[in-house]
Amino acid sequence: MGDKNMTEQERDNRDSRDSRENRQTPESPESASASERPARAPRLRAERMQKIPAHLEGCAALEKLCFREPWSAHSLELLCTDGIGVGFLCTGSIPPGGGQGVVAYGGMMVAVDEGQITNIAVHPAWRKRHIGQALLDALIRHAKANGF
Repeated sequence: MGDKNMTEQERDNRDSRDSRENRQTPESPESASASERPARAPRLRAERMQKIPAHLEGCAALEKLCFREPWSAHSLELLCTDGIGVGFLCTGSIPPGGGQGVVAYGGMMVAVDEGQITNIAVHPAWRKRHIGQALLDALIRHAKANGF
């Protein structure tokens, strides 16, 4: 159907669908096998993302794992720049091998009195544990506390 014949709502729905399809990997959230999932879900705390290698490199690795078109390191750095963006992340054991690292992150760009949530990414082995919701809640709390 051509754009001329589509209502504004139909275009918005198409654009939203296309955006989701371009950002998600073909793997389903259940793709991590039971042996790759941590035995039990420890409580994860959303902490503020900082301009430090562990945070930036961890988020970049997660971007590559979760999205077909990952954000650049520079874009992730903007989430750590006061007045431009804010990011929150959770760290935990990353399979295989169990080393500690970023297992989820969420970001929001800010402009004057507005915040736009840009990304929420959760490692496949950590999905279905409400971590994305916890990050979303942290971003919303931050926005409310800062008047945007």
